[in-house]
Amino acid sequence: MPPRASGKVARVRLVEPQQGNLFGDGAELVRQALHPGQTVERYGRIWHLGQITEENGYLFGRLGYENRVGADLWQEEAKDFEKARIENGLAAPFVIRLSDLVIVFQPRKQEIRPISFAGALRSMLTLGKSYPNWGVEPLTGEVMSFATWRHGVDVVTRLRFRVEQADTLTAPISRVVHQIMAGCPDWASLEWRADIGLDTDAPLIQELLADAGRGVGELVAVGRSATSPNVVRRWSSQLGDESLTTEVDAMNDDGEVSHETLLAQLEGIEPHRTALAGP
Repeated sequence: MPPRASGKVARVRLVEPQQGNLFGDGAELVRQALHPGQTVERYGRIWHLGQITEENGYLFGRLGYENRVGADLWQEEAKDFEKARIENGLAAPFVIRLSDLVIVFQPRKQEIRPISFAGALRSMLTLGKSYPNWGVEPLTGEVMSFATWRHGVDVVTRLRFRVEQADTLTAPISRVVHQIMAGCPDWASLEWRADIGLDTDAPLIQELLADAGRGVGELVAVGRSATSPNVVRRWSSQLGDESLTTEVDAMNDDGEVSHETLLAQLEGIEPHRTALAGP
């Protein structure tokens, strides 16, 4: 018997914008903001929000992306390869508990990581209700700072900073980001790699960390410890932690987990102590 397909699920909590308190609670803002068919572009990917259903205080949906890639396709009649553009993509199922805005979702392979899912969902919420300051936090409510994470690794082997033009409209930006975006790109990315380790105290890196802390751009760090050289540790400015994932059974061979599986995982999470009551 072939082994059962499995997938991983992650957990985070949405933090509603302060403006929301003037118009209603977080649950109602989420209802108003998320609509099937919404589309945003992030870092060259087109993200779509699928059908949304609400059952017993939970919102179920799928959020995914599409892109077109070049390919050389074999043509039997011509006995040759023909250049073509083909579409591909992937979707991540999710469930939101409206009482406290806790989300359980499925990262998909390397294409939809917790960071990219959270960023795309925040963009959907912003698009739907024009509130730019939706946040995402770990369930502990305590986002690990870069300094704390850095203290736990011996070397940082990779850093990546990404920023979108829209990020620069909602908060003060540093001189570095201003120069990066001076050419008016839709988005830009900087990346550093060094097997022997990067100097994270470098002024440029510290300046970009400060930008990410203000919500301008996303910074991801990858490192390792001498005690566990085969374990890769990641930190992101958006989530503070990427490690809170659980392996579960998938409903079919493509690895996607069912809504029932997501709901079962969510029901095992204690309600957030500062929960915002939904109608």
